[in-house]
Amino acid sequence: MTSGDLRQRVLTGSIWSILAELLAAGGRAISYFFYARLLTPNDFGVVGFCLLWISLFPFVIDNSLSLALINSKDESQRVYSSMFFLNLALSAAGIALLILGSGWAADFLHDGRVRWLLPVMGIQILCNALCGTHIAIARRRFQFRSLLPVRLISSLFSLAVGLPLAFAGFAYWSLAAATIAGGLSQLIAAWVFLPWRPSIVFDWQRIKPLASFASWASVDMGISWLIMSGGGFFLAFFLGEHELGFFRLADQLDITIMSTIFGPLLPVFYSAFCEVSGDRIRSARLFDRFNRVAAILALALTGSILTIAYPLESLIGAKWHGIGGLIVLNVIGDGVFYMTAVTPWFLRANGDARTVATMRVFYLLGLVLAYALTAPHGLRPFLYGKLAVEISIYFVSYAVIASRLSVSALRLIAGQMPLILALSLSAAVSVKIAVVLSVSNGFAALAAGLTVFGLGYGGFVFLKEREFVADIFAMLAKRLRPAAAE
Repeated sequence: MTSGDLRQRVLTGSIWSILAELLAAGGRAISYFFYARLLTPNDFGVVGFCLLWISLFPFVIDNSLSLALINSKDESQRVYSSMFFLNLALSAAGIALLILGSGWAADFLHDGRVRWLLPVMGIQILCNALCGTHIAIARRRFQFRSLLPVRLISSLFSLAVGLPLAFAGFAYWSLAAATIAGGLSQLIAAWVFLPWRPSIVFDWQRIKPLASFASWASVDMGISWLIMSGGGFFLAFFLGEHELGFFRLADQLDITIMSTIFGPLLPVFYSAFCEVSGDRIRSARLFDRFNRVAAILALALTGSILTIAYPLESLIGAKWHGIGGLIVLNVIGDGVFYMTAVTPWFLRANGDARTVATMRVFYLLGLVLAYALTAPHGLRPFLYGKLAVEISIYFVSYAVIASRLSVSALRLIAGQMPLILALSLSAAVSVKIAVVLSVSNGFAALAAGLTVFGLGYGGFVFLKEREFVADIFAMLAKRLRPAAAE
């Protein structure tokens, strides 16, 4: 595949992926506002605790097998079908473990509701297994337009089920029902809109070469799950479901907004990295381009969330008092994380899943130490500890990628400093304006704060990166009409 063809496929895939996520994220953002007004921190906490366990299986099983399938050079139906049934078998074993462990999980949180919630919400694991291979094949083939209705239908059905139940007073069960509805609707949509169908075959010899990659990827994904979910377990143990509910709402807000862009982009980047994995020069150029895009977007989203944090607190009610400051601390750490989000995908695509897993191990150890020291002292110290580890990993990530590309880590980091400075100055002004206005009118505070931040940070990016931005927009304009016609 030529550089021009790859660029067009990446851009087209990005367009459709981001469009799907933007449409879905708008509904999710609105839903969190209503859920927060209708439900209590305890409701968010107990469902969030169950989701900590349930999310393990898609991370370890679906993601690792999908990454191995996308990276594989074997595109045969026997390989695809064998991976489908392997995923299904492993997920069934995961559901059995979830059911057997539900009593222990309930005792851990000291909340009997977990005993029933966890097995019921485990239905989502089976749904993911039954459509995970379909989605992986579509990503491998850059069929991101076909994934748009799948993503959109899943989000809409989740909202259509969860919100009415919340208004009807079903409390935490409304969140559980929304999760199950999203999984079931994604399963049905994937089988309707994605053309691949499994054959009744399981050929271990054909998929055995993928085992080494998949095993390291599963270690990577398992550690990633611990990194994302481990903090919740510490909070549940030391502070209880009320504080866990505060953290979950703040964290879900960040994840919803960040993943709206990075969720669809990173799989496109990974597919592109896989295409050029044998060419060191093209790989390095592609990393540089994607990493610049990631830094610009991560800082833009971070500043936007910083700006809306306090107006949102004033809008969702007194029972969530103090969540604005928690959102601020949490999103700064998440912004630092996403500035290096391209690195692990680049390493995986180049067959270096072992390095990614090793990095994750050290990351996890740092978090465990920070959480153990800070969680007993409250949610705010906990978030300070999380931020300190994120900053440390930022430097480690660039040291690793610099050694792979034979460039200076300091040069890579120094190249991002002007953007970080622009973010800091723009966000400082916009947050101050939003805080002052939120006392009288939360919606006016949102509008004014975002406008000020957009003009400040956006203007700097346009001046500093105008040639790069112009190149991106030129490619976008060139591909929008053909993409829409496909």
